[in-house]
Amino acid sequence: MLIRRRFPWLYDRIAGNKPQQPTFVPHWQLMGMIALAVLVILLAILIPLFNQ
Repeated sequence: MLIRRRFPWLYDRIAGNKPQQPTFVPHWQLMGMIALAVLVILLAILIPLFNQ
């Protein structure tokens, strides 16, 4: 009780009273890099086939 009254921020941190807030992580950059990598791999395979 003493810790709760004197250090409420410490009590909340130890007890975990605050609910977690969901966060949104944008994934457009990762998806763009994956698409670019797939495109480069496909071009590396297809360009030598058509240059014969």
